[in-house]
Formats: sequence, structure tokens, C-alpha cells
Amino acid sequence: MDIKERASNIFDSDVYMRANFIGEIAMNGAESAMEAATDCPFEVDGPTHWPDEGEEVMQWWFVSGYLAGALEEAGETVLRIEDGYLWGRKGCGYPVTEDIELVLKAMDAEEEADV
Repeated sequence: MDIKERASNIFDSDVYMRANFIGEIAMNGAESAMEAATDCPFEVDGPTHWPDEGEEVMQWWFVSGYLAGALEEAGETVLRIEDGYLWGRKGCGYPVTEDIELVLKAMDAEEEADV
């Protein structure tokens, strides 16, 4: 199976729905938690990787725990909330599967380096 098919399979099984409104609330809640403010209506664990300066999260997606872990290892912004995991995608205007392909390529390169 080539990388495009793998990315498509992961998208079909591990990307649940776009969640821009919830993602923005969660990210604001994570930022507020750093300042000891509590204006978020649900519990949020801050991301492992905050967006770099000049980067902006363009879309939020609910994803599986498996994909959330892979995305975090690849340096992507992922929030853990009460209802699951939110991926802060920094791109838009092209297929989500292209971002997943980049994560898969990084995972494959890491596995080859370990051998």
C-alpha cells in the first residue's frame, strides 16, 4: 500500500469531524490555564507543541488517540479535551490527507533510522 492510500485510510478511520468552534474555545482555555484563568467550559490539557510565532491554526479536527499521538510526535498542535483529541491544522485549501502523508513520511524515516 502506498503512502497516499495509507493517508486516505487514516483519514477515513481516524479523522472524525472538523471542530473549529470547539477548537478555538479549547485553545483559548489552554492559554487561559497558563495565566490561571478559568473561562473554558470544559477541561483542556494544553498542547505539547504550541504554534510557532507567525503560524496560525487554520482548522481544528477531532481525531483518534492513535492519530493524535502520531501528530504530536511530528510536532503538530494537539489538544486533549474531555471529549477526545483536537488537532490544530495549520493549513487549509488542500486535502487533509496531504498533512497526514507528511506525518507518515516522518514516521517511516524514523523507523528506518532505528533499524
